[in-house]
Amino acid sequence: MKKLKKIFVFLFSFGVARGGLFAAPILLANLLAPIDYARLEFVQAVSSMGATLLGLGSASIVPLVLLRNQENLSLKLVYFHQISCAAVLLVLLTFGLILDSKVEIWLAAMGVSILMLQGLWSVTLKSHGKRERALFLDLGFWGVLAVAATIAFICSVPLERRGGWVVVSIAMYWAALVVWTSKRYNSESSQVSPESYFLTLKTGAPLMIGTLLSFLATTSGRVGVGLLAAPEMVAAYAVLFRATALPMVAHQVMTVSRFRQLFQLPLPQLERKLSVIVLLVSLCALLFWQVGSHLGFLLGPVFVKTFAVYKQEGLLILAQSIMWSAIAQNELLNNRSQTARKLIFPAIIYFALAFSAVWLFFGFYSFSLMRFVCAHVAVVMGFFLVQIAVMWLNGIKVYKSWLCALGCYGGFSLLTQFFGFV
Repeated sequence: MKKLKKIFVFLFSFGVARGGLFAAPILLANLLAPIDYARLEFVQAVSSMGATLLGLGSASIVPLVLLRNQENLSLKLVYFHQISCAAVLLVLLTFGLILDSKVEIWLAAMGVSILMLQGLWSVTLKSHGKRERALFLDLGFWGVLAVAATIAFICSVPLERRGGWVVVSIAMYWAALVVWTSKRYNSESSQVSPESYFLTLKTGAPLMIGTLLSFLATTSGRVGVGLLAAPEMVAAYAVLFRATALPMVAHQVMTVSRFRQLFQLPLPQLERKLSVIVLLVSLCALLFWQVGSHLGFLLGPVFVKTFAVYKQEGLLILAQSIMWSAIAQNELLNNRSQTARKLIFPAIIYFALAFSAVWLFFGFYSFSLMRFVCAHVAVVMGFFLVQIAVMWLNGIKVYKSWLCALGCYGGFSLLTQFFGFV
């Protein structure tokens, strides 16, 4: 009974938190002036990339310390790096205010620091087994903005002045995260030295680059179609990409709920867990294939219309959710084993060759969405195989998980292409 209660609490928290992430931007779009909402979307996008780059993978070190017991690494050094970045960004923010620079610049300075610290404490909570709190903390940035805009609306603040309330809420949230991290830094007893600090960065940087490479593989389709296609085709691809990524929710549920196990279990046991995750994502993809056309009330009429016109392309994109899950699993295994740096050079060479080949292909052949989707399928599959080759050479061999991913992906693709139009 207690176990069922825990599962219910987690699923409820997951639904509320992830639902909040979906609903908060929509709420802001309705409560703020268009220029203020557009500014926040821009700031969030820039801050996400900036936080990934400036963080240098420091947050990824937390589970290595807490769950893998890496004694050569220290949480105090992670906190030191994050606070140092916050201090540098505060200096930039101050200069921005003095020089009266664009509001987007100093909002982005706070946004980068917020997303860095928010990510750090989310991983820390997951490592301590506090899954539900981590989920709600992930909502933090958008949640704080939505609450501020809602309060301004309730207080009958004029539309053009609500952006100021949002800016104040960002500043307060940033200050709270910095103060909390500073307190935790002071509570750590270990010493900070240049040698240990650079060792921390040397460990974290490959984890950050590995994350960016996986991100590049799974999201390069949106960049590619934007460079090669007309705006109407870009919009169609974006609609299909967003909606058919829904099976990845199953991946997120499993990885968040089993976060500690993913770092602590012996490899043979972990391999079985990873295979189960791939199977669950595949089942969700199959379910979406069957009921997707009836989800207009949830996904909107634009998706229903687009999926009807580009059904075959949509099903191929849907199948890629299985590969995205498998690529994320390989990234986790590389982070856990600290072999992420071994993947960097082969992956960069691979992407240079793969993207050049796609570019040349569309130099000789006219663009169609089906051709582009097939090309991107090949790019994603190739990166997955590069991951497998590098992991195998470094002694990480999870054949069951790899074969399960390839089998599910191949089987789903064939099934949907043969029977997708019956």
